[in-house]
Amino acid sequence: MASSDPEPGAHPGPLVVVAGDVTVDWNLARRPVSAQAQSQSQSDGGRAPHRGGAALLGDLIALTAAGMPDRRPARVSPPEPFGTVAPGDGRHNHSYAVWNPAAGGDGSSAPAWRVGTLLGTDRARSDERTRQEWQRLASAAARADVIVLDDADLGFRDLSDATVWEATRARRPWIVLKQSRRIAQGPLWEHLTADAADRLIVVVAIDDLRADEIQVSRALSWERTAQDLLWELVNAPAMNALSQVAHTLVSFGPSGAMLVSRDAHAPHPSCTLFYDPAIAEGGWELEHADGVMGGTDCLVAAIACRLLGRPETPDLGGAVEDGVAAARLLHVRGYEEAGPGRTDLAFPLDAVAGALRSESEPLVAVAVPEPSADRYWTILEDRCRGALDATAADVVRRGPSAALAGVPLGRFASLTTADRSEIESFRGVAALIGEYLTSPATAPLCIGVFGPPGAGKSFGVKQVAKAVAGGRVSSALEFNLAQLGSTDELADAFHVVRDTALSGRIPLVFWDEFDSDLMGEPLGWLRHFLAPMQDGEFRHGQLTHRIGRAIFVFAGGTAARVEEFGRGLGEADFRRAKGPDFVSRLRGFVDVLGPNAHGPQDHYAVIRRALLLRAILERQAPQLFDGSRLRIDSGVLRAFLEVSEYRHGARSLEAIVASSHLAGASTYARSALPPTAQLGLHVEPEDFESLVQHPDLEGALLERLARAAHRVYEERLPGSRTLVAFDDLPSYQREQNRANVRDIPTKLARIGCVMVPASAAAAPTELTADEVERLAEDEHARWLRDLGPGWQYGATSDPERRIHEAYLPWPALPDDQRDKDRELVRRIPTIIREAGYAIVRTHRMPGAP
Repeated sequence: MASSDPEPGAHPGPLVVVAGDVTVDWNLARRPVSAQAQSQSQSDGGRAPHRGGAALLGDLIALTAAGMPDRRPARVSPPEPFGTVAPGDGRHNHSYAVWNPAAGGDGSSAPAWRVGTLLGTDRARSDERTRQEWQRLASAAARADVIVLDDADLGFRDLSDATVWEATRARRPWIVLKQSRRIAQGPLWEHLTADAADRLIVVVAIDDLRADEIQVSRALSWERTAQDLLWELVNAPAMNALSQVAHTLVSFGPSGAMLVSRDAHAPHPSCTLFYDPAIAEGGWELEHADGVMGGTDCLVAAIACRLLGRPETPDLGGAVEDGVAAARLLHVRGYEEAGPGRTDLAFPLDAVAGALRSESEPLVAVAVPEPSADRYWTILEDRCRGALDATAADVVRRGPSAALAGVPLGRFASLTTADRSEIESFRGVAALIGEYLTSPATAPLCIGVFGPPGAGKSFGVKQVAKAVAGGRVSSALEFNLAQLGSTDELADAFHVVRDTALSGRIPLVFWDEFDSDLMGEPLGWLRHFLAPMQDGEFRHGQLTHRIGRAIFVFAGGTAARVEEFGRGLGEADFRRAKGPDFVSRLRGFVDVLGPNAHGPQDHYAVIRRALLLRAILERQAPQLFDGSRLRIDSGVLRAFLEVSEYRHGARSLEAIVASSHLAGASTYARSALPPTAQLGLHVEPEDFESLVQHPDLEGALLERLARAAHRVYEERLPGSRTLVAFDDLPSYQREQNRANVRDIPTKLARIGCVMVPASAAAAPTELTADEVERLAEDEHARWLRDLGPGWQYGATSDPERRIHEAYLPWPALPDDQRDKDRELVRRIPTIIREAGYAIVRTHRMPGAP
């Protein structure tokens, strides 16, 4: 392709020089031989060479830049045409790939051609062509406004000359370096970082970084991948140089990218993750067979064109969105037939350039904090801080996609989770199952699942298996070891598993309560699983039987987390029970958290409840939905989300819905709830019902109470001070007052009280000392929850660093700090009296007078 030049007589636009390793691409199209032999194929395409490497990148930039609206036309100088060339011509680098047709993903009848097999690259035996490329760059570098280099480690990097980069100091062009294979190595890299580090943008693919032996997790969670990568770029000796240039952009293909930028005035680089919350890394590619080449070229071309528009402050975030959108179009469209009657394939230049020039769908951008032992970072925390209760209600009413916009979700068939730890665990198990299905392994794949009773352990793993394996795995076989009386019964269970395996499908086997006793021996079943887990065999009588391929899921009944497994036994007893041998045979595990909070620091239990409740209602009462919006009474929703505990975990939540009177109903009304006695099987009924009944503190009533709380709080302070008007408070302090009074009905419900208009209260109630103490502890727990995660204790409070002297659990809180919570509770009757309300007792609670 020729350079793009302005019209004759026009003022010359900016000059973009594209250089680097050029390849001759031979795209071998694999086509069916005949309609009668669709399963047979031959390679009858690929007889025409195509421009690849730096040449293809230059052509894409030239075509894109030529059509950019409202922008002075740029002059783009790509590598020169290579003329007539034959396979094996030693003057050139040759790349070979076999391409397979697939149904067109863009709605057209034309097939989408994707790579079936990469046959590799033959490096040129002569460096003649590479020297020509280097000389062309050297002659134009001093006049360039943007320099784009494609370094594929095919020789171009080794010809670098420091004088060329010294010549660019006067004009100071941006330099975009696309690197692959041996990252941050070679003379080209050394010269660029010595002379142009402050104007160097490096673009690398994540898999090329992983090939350089850095440790970055794959597709577990965006948070984990981003923090792993940031740590490696800043701390790993082999990668540290990447964090010393102006910008490093790491591509995750069509799924997103991460930008690391160096500020000369900051001690550490800043890091921004651009991601699609609906998918994990690699999720886009999984939806389409095979892949294509050129996704990183889309990103580099987008950067080059953004640099032409605003070189002083380039919009690299916009470039990421443009490049990812173009990479997605390329992946869906695939390569195209080069022309009528042609049997070779070509990169769809016109379509991709059009995508780069078009408005792109925005990705979510989030700042990535440095990894820290003191903070478990989640994007959910960043996007929903301080509003978890309201967010949870929105999840139930509108669904997770709408309510948790921008938050990465883990979706596995009918299971949706927003908890980072659960997402990582389930995706880790999904990867294990996927790998097992394609491996030649003959022994079972063994996975441990831990969680409190009713957490949904079996359901979660079943949904993961369904999402990964589909029909290749059998319906679940479930055996509760607490109900088996002998090892003979275990052998019978193994025979059932073996028979299922012989049918041709892989059995999914749940060994529930595997950690129960066997004839009074703690963990007595473990030793009987060691041989089946290791060798895929079991003994019955005098015979040894092969089980075959299977997926064993060991669901615990006594340990809420894997680290608690066997903790009740001493080390010697645990070894005697073969605990370490059993654990060593597990290939992965999941900690399923369930709907109940695991202590005061478990801030996201309410979100888990919301997701679970939404899923249960979608399954059991679809008539309650108007499109995606759920019709539910606010009190009913509040009770489901805020009740202190579900006695039997998710089973209790599901049972309450199942026993509600919803047949024919279009709204989940208060009258649909089951009777008190039935509720008592699954929750504390008085707690649940009081949450249903207490008033919604919003609007004018909320403001009246918040103002009253402010007056009461200010007046109780010692010393003379002028009362600051509520409207003059900083916004965060006004919201603290609102949060305090919003929780008053919940506190009162805990002690069997409600607030009513004062005129309706025949005998207003005061709080007892025991009630004050109990509610003060609740108030402290609320304050910790509303602060959100990321805070820590310190002797001196420092809000900027998220340190507070009261950030301690109640038992560890000094008495002078407890007094602050007690005083807030003591003032509740006064606060609500100021707003025209009073407390009345609806029933007696333990300790009430």
